[in-house]
Formats: sequence, C-alpha cells, structure tokens
Amino acid sequence: MEKISDTFSSDHVRCDELFFRSEEHVQRHEWWQAKETLTRFIEEMDEHFLKEEDILFPALNKHSANAAGPTRVMRLEHDDMRQLMKDMQDDIKTQDADHFLGSSETLLVMMRQHNTKEENILYPMADDVLAGDQEKILAHIQKHEKKRHLQMEQERVLNVSELEPPGPMEKILEAIETLTPGHYLRILHSREPFPLYTLLDEYGYRHCIREGKQTLFEIFVWRKNDDIAKKAVGIAMETPES
Repeated sequence: MEKISDTFSSDHVRCDELFFRSEEHVQRHEWWQAKETLTRFIEEMDEHFLKEEDILFPALNKHSANAAGPTRVMRLEHDDMRQLMKDMQDDIKTQDADHFLGSSETLLVMMRQHNTKEENILYPMADDVLAGDQEKILAHIQKHEKKRHLQMEQERVLNVSELEPPGPMEKILEAIETLTPGHYLRILHSREPFPLYTLLDEYGYRHCIREGKQTLFEIFVWRKNDDIAKKAVGIAMETPES
C-alpha cells in the first residue's frame, strides 16, 4: 500500500526533472523553451508546497507536539524557494543566463537540503504518526490533485504582461473567440485593461479579476451563460496562483 512518504517523495523526483531541463534550456539560450519549462517547474513546486502546507503539516501538528518546529522550518524554506523561483523568472524575462544559473545553483542546494530533511525525518514521521489516518490523508491529497488537474484541463493561460499596446488587447480578443463550452481564459497582465471590460460585455463574455503573483493582475474570462466554466473559475479563484 502506498505510504504518505511515497506520494511526496515522487513529487521531488518530478520537480527535479523539470528543474534540470529548465537549466539546460538556459545554458543553450533557448529562452522560449526555458520559460515554458520553468513555468511548469514552478507550478509543480507550488502544488507540492500547497499539499504539504494545507494537508500534511496541519495533520502532523495536530497529532504530534514535536512536529510544530520542523513544519515551521519547512514553511520558511518554502518561502525562500518561492523567492528564488521568482528571481529566475525575472532572469528569463531579461535573458540573463549568468544570474539565472547563479540563482538556480542556490536553489538546487536549498532543494537538496530541504528534500533530505523531509525524506529522512519529516515523511517517516508522517508515516508513523499518521498511520491511523493514512487512508483519509491520501484520499484528501488525491482529491486535491484531481481538483487541480480538472482546473488545468478547463483553463487556458495567456500571458500578455510583456507585450506593448495594442498587443495585449489583440491577443486577448483572438483567444476568447476560441473558447469552447466549459473552458475559460486566465490572462496574466501587467496592468488592469479597463477598455477590455467594456468589449467583453458587448461580445457576450463575463470576467473577474484578482491580484497575481507572476504578474500584477489575473483576469478570468468565460462565455456568458456557460455555467460549467463559471463554476471552474470560482474554484480557480479560491486556489492560490501557481
């Protein structure tokens, strides 16, 4: 039977593969591929962090007084790694390979130390302390992953944050025309496009907005009367950005 440690350790392997692929693309100055691979790496890392922070750590803290210290340290290290990943995204935007590789080397050391502590201390502790609740916790993790995967199937992402006007408006209007029932568009933007909102209403679309992490704004767009897409947007709005 699968253990809690197996689930989280497999995340480490998957994230490591994407990390090294993004480094290889930067070393070859393949900037578009580097951007795509790094985005996937950050999404996987954020998903892994959230499963720990929202499911594993609270369960450990509830069942063991000795877990509070280690889980707090892990959360702090998550924040440090998130900042390094943001720096690497910025380096790809400016095509600064040297700075990217310096940050990635720091991140690699941090990940190895972090993963070693989790795989040798925290995860075995979870297998032991949470043995009685293991099935329930694994089911919770699977539900979380299914929700995330469903969201990704219904979501199209369009990053226009680096385009100069009228590029963003043109790309957005092209993209919304291709939306099929049950799907929505998540737009990553560096400014709030007020003129777009009027056009969306005129063309039969609905939208909502939230503050982003990768960019200043995230705008969600779906077709009017598409209740499936509307529900998916509601779920996405409750999920922290990847």
